[in-house]
Amino acid sequence: MNNKEVWYRSRRKVGWEKWVQYFRLTKEVFQKMDTPIIEAGCGPGAWVHYADSLGKTCVGLDFDVKTLTESVDTSGKLEHSSFVGGDVTALPFKDNVCNGYISLGVIEHFDDNTIEKTFQEASRVLTPQGTAFFLIPNGRAFWRRILTAFTRRGWSPQEKFSNVHERWDLTLDNLCSIAESCGFHVADKGTSDFWYNFYAPVKYLLGRDVYSLKNIIMHLDFLGRIFKKSGTSLYVVVTNGEKQFQVAHGFSVENKTCRE
Repeated sequence: MNNKEVWYRSRRKVGWEKWVQYFRLTKEVFQKMDTPIIEAGCGPGAWVHYADSLGKTCVGLDFDVKTLTESVDTSGKLEHSSFVGGDVTALPFKDNVCNGYISLGVIEHFDDNTIEKTFQEASRVLTPQGTAFFLIPNGRAFWRRILTAFTRRGWSPQEKFSNVHERWDLTLDNLCSIAESCGFHVADKGTSDFWYNFYAPVKYLLGRDVYSLKNIIMHLDFLGRIFKKSGTSLYVVVTNGEKQFQVAHGFSVENKTCRE
């Protein structure tokens, strides 16, 4: 079993309800976003099920059709939503078909040209007043700086996902520049999930999730108000047209006040 299969299976084992409860920013975006929504790179489909539970129509797309098939078989019935196989750089949808587009932990696996194609496709399928949300790992988060320092000295954690390729060089400026070159307006940008700085080292050492500990450490997220740029995820909210869409559970660097 390869690393990707281990990752997908671990997420399914937990169940989508438990998985989504730890990511308040993403939950907020799904709640605020108009439907229909496309989640491009949905993996095992936890967020598609969450959107469906809100009564929203969400299409989850992933290149791994095997994973999508297993998601349908094991995750329960969808009332309003569905899954489809496809490539995020060549979406199998017509122009202007959705009001929301979600990308969670996808584009950090791509080179710059592929990221630009992904943004172009997102712009193409969105309506003129559509909104897109991109979230990726923050290479400047505290725990990633520490991990990088150890790795350079020859130590690597024995964690089952440690060699999944991720680009930690991407910044908010990179994402905003690409988004604007594709015709998007940047409505909000910042970091999120500061608490994961404390939880990630434990997970890496143990090689597994400890949900009771995660529940406790999540209470440290208030520190993100002080250390805004060290949240473990970077996010950008972009719109077709200058539509207002600001989030409350991110540590915004777009505005002087942090809206937590």
